[in-house]
Amino acid sequence: MKNPQINKYLLVLVPGILFSCYLFYSINEKYVLRNRSMVDTATSKVQIKLRNELDKINVAMEAMGVFFENTDQINPNLFVEFTTPFVEDLNGVTYLGWATRKRQTILDPYENGEKLLASPISSISADDAITNDFKIKLINPTRNRKHILGQNLYLNELRHVVDNAMRINKISYSGPTRFSLPPNDTNGFVTMLSVQDSSFQNSRGLVFGQFSMVTFITKTLAYELPILDLEIFDTQYPQQPLYKNEEVRKATENSDLEELNFIVSDRIWQINMLPKPNLVAYPHALEAYFTLLLGLSSTLLLVAVIRRRDKYGKDLIEAVRLRTRELEDSNQMKENLLREIHHRVKNNLQITSSLINLQKRKLTDMTMVEILESSQARIRAIALIHEKIYQDHDSKAVDLKGYLKDLLRYHKKIMPSVLYEIECPQILIDLDTAVPVALITSEIVTNAFKHAFSETRAENRLKLCAKLLVDGKIDITISDNGPGIPEASETEQKNGLGFDIVYKLCRQIGGHFSVASNNSGSSFTFIFGHKGGSLPLLSSV
Repeated sequence: MKNPQINKYLLVLVPGILFSCYLFYSINEKYVLRNRSMVDTATSKVQIKLRNELDKINVAMEAMGVFFENTDQINPNLFVEFTTPFVEDLNGVTYLGWATRKRQTILDPYENGEKLLASPISSISADDAITNDFKIKLINPTRNRKHILGQNLYLNELRHVVDNAMRINKISYSGPTRFSLPPNDTNGFVTMLSVQDSSFQNSRGLVFGQFSMVTFITKTLAYELPILDLEIFDTQYPQQPLYKNEEVRKATENSDLEELNFIVSDRIWQINMLPKPNLVAYPHALEAYFTLLLGLSSTLLLVAVIRRRDKYGKDLIEAVRLRTRELEDSNQMKENLLREIHHRVKNNLQITSSLINLQKRKLTDMTMVEILESSQARIRAIALIHEKIYQDHDSKAVDLKGYLKDLLRYHKKIMPSVLYEIECPQILIDLDTAVPVALITSEIVTNAFKHAFSETRAENRLKLCAKLLVDGKIDITISDNGPGIPEASETEQKNGLGFDIVYKLCRQIGGHFSVASNNSGSSFTFIFGHKGGSLPLLSSV
C-alpha cells in the first residue's frame, strides 16, 4: 500500500477514533457531574431533614407537656386521641407515653407487669430509687408495658435522662438504647420531658417517646440513603453507633468521607457520610460504551468504504488501462493494416506504371506515347498519396507540404533543369481531398512541362504557393515563367482532357479553378476546403 493511501486512511481513522473517545469521555463526565451533584445535594439535605424531624419530635414533646400541665383528668381515650396524630406523623416512633411520679422509694419492678426503666432487676437497689419513682400510666400505642423502653446498653443512661429532664426542665435525649421489641437488638433513643405541678416546684411526671433509629433514619432520609452510606453515633458513646453502616466504618481513611457534628438538645451526634461506591467510581455508562462502539464502528466502516472505493477505482483504472491498451493495439493493427493496404496500392500502381512503360516501348506513334505518359503521371500522383500515407504516422491525413515536395521531386527527375520553389505551411488534408488535389497539381505541373518549358531556355522556373485563407480554405497557386498561353491554343487547352480533369476534380472537392496568363508566364489557382490544422512554414527547393 502506498504512503498517500495510508495517510488518507489515517486522516479518517485518527479523527474518528479521537472523536469517539471524546464522546465516550463526555458522556461519562456528564454522569460524574450528575453523581457529584446528587452527592452534594444529599449531603446538604441530611442535616436539614434531621433537624426538621427532631424539631417535630421536640414540638410533639412540648405539646404533650403542655397538655398534661393543663389537664387534671386524663383518661386513656383522651390520651390516645391527643397523641395519635404525633404517632402517625413522627418518623420512627414506637411509643409515646406518660409516667406519673410515685411517692414510695422502692417499687416492685414487676408490679402489674409495668417497668419504666429497664436496668436488669439484679442491679436495682435503694440508691436507684429515683429511677423507679415514675410509673407508666398511659401509652400510645398500647402494648405489653414491660417491653416499652427496652434494655439500656449503658446501665445508668436512662437514669441520667430522667435526672437531666427533671433538672433542666427541658427535653432530654438518651444515648443509644437497645430495644427488646422485635426486631431484637434494634438501636434507638428515648426523649423525655418533665411536667411540673401547679406550683412549678415539683415534677408531676414525665412525658416520653421511644424511637427506633433504623426506622427514624430510613423514613427521614428516604431519598438520601440510596445516595449516601451513613453512620451516626453519640459522641459520649463512640463505641456503639446509633445507626451504622459497615461501608462507612471501613472507609475511615477515604477522602470522600464527610463528618458532621449535629447538636441534639444536650448531646452531640456525629454523622459520617460516604457516597455510594457506584456514585464515586467511574460511571462506565452503557450509553458511553454504545457511543464509543458506534463511533469506532462508523469510523472503521468509513475507512472500509473508502478503501473499497479506492480498490474499485484502482480496478476500474486498471480495466480502462487494459481496455485502452487493447484498443491501442487494435488501432495500431488497423493502422498497420491500412498502411499495408496503401503500400500494396502504391506497389500495384507502380506495377501499372511499369506495364505502361512496357507498352510505350512498343509504340511508334508519339501521340499515343504522350497519352500514356500523361496517364503515368496521374498514376504516379495517386501512388505518391498512398506512399505518404503509409510512411507517415497519421494514416487518415496527408501532409500537403511533404506531398508537394515529393511530387515536384518526381517531376524534377524528368527535367532536371527546372528550378522549383515551394511556399506552403504545415497543412493536413484528408484522404478524400488529397487524391483530387494531387491529380489537379500533377495535371498543372505536367502542363507546364509540356507547354511552358523547353530544354533550350536558359532558365525554367516553377513556383508553387499554398496559403491557408481566413475562412479555412486552401489557396494553391502554380505559376511558371514560360511564354504564356497563346490565344489560339488557350481554347484548345481548356477543351483538352487535362483541363477537363482539373475542372471536374475541382467541382468534386467543392473548389474553384482559375487561369491567368501573359507573356511573362502563366498562373493556375484553385481554392478548396480542407480538414485539419496548419502551422505556417516557408520552404524552397
